[in-house]
Amino acid sequence: MLRLTLLIGFSVLFAAQARARLPIVDHLVPWWEGFEIELRPLVEKKLLLTSANCGRMFRMYQLSDQGPIPESVVSVYCIEVSCHVTLTRASKSLSHLWADRRAKGDEVAAVRAVGVFRRDAVIPQSTAHAYRDCLRAALRATRKLSYDEIVLDNDRIEFWLIERGSSPLKAERPSNPGENVQRLIGLGDRLSRYCEMPEAERRAAAVQIEQEALRLQRVFARK
Repeated sequence: MLRLTLLIGFSVLFAAQARARLPIVDHLVPWWEGFEIELRPLVEKKLLLTSANCGRMFRMYQLSDQGPIPESVVSVYCIEVSCHVTLTRASKSLSHLWADRRAKGDEVAAVRAVGVFRRDAVIPQSTAHAYRDCLRAALRATRKLSYDEIVLDNDRIEFWLIERGSSPLKAERPSNPGENVQRLIGLGDRLSRYCEMPEAERRAAAVQIEQEALRLQRVFARK
């Protein structure tokens, strides 16, 4: 256990140092499917339980000093006259479980057996639409990097917008994000917390989320 803790600590430190040496990038970068092509469909089947016609943030391949961080997804969507936010989170890191079980050959069964936490909340339509417009602007401002980057197999954050009648928009966070990309990530985290907070606190939180989404929409629309 001590060896694993030290290995994780060194991995987190190495990744942080590698990112710090890269230029700051304040826009999203083109999406690509990722490292474990066989794992991704299993992760998506477990965590993508609702639509994302107002946007989605997907966290995966993440580490902390305490160990692997379970994958999570926050999705915002509207159905007829009501809008909702859904948070799904694996009970353990699927990517690390996959790597640990490959030698035994039962990685698929192990991943399928992991439980998923789910929390749903109603959100005002104006807030959902503000997040959709913000994410649409950020995704349309996606640009390739002007330099070659060594992609590390950790700390991946993706943004999706899947609207009916339009091609899906997908992009991901750059390795060393600027202030506005960090705020976009923070907006997704606010939506995650919105799902878990007491209902009495959600009205004020929705107002703050909407205001931040509108501000970021204007920023990314200018990029």
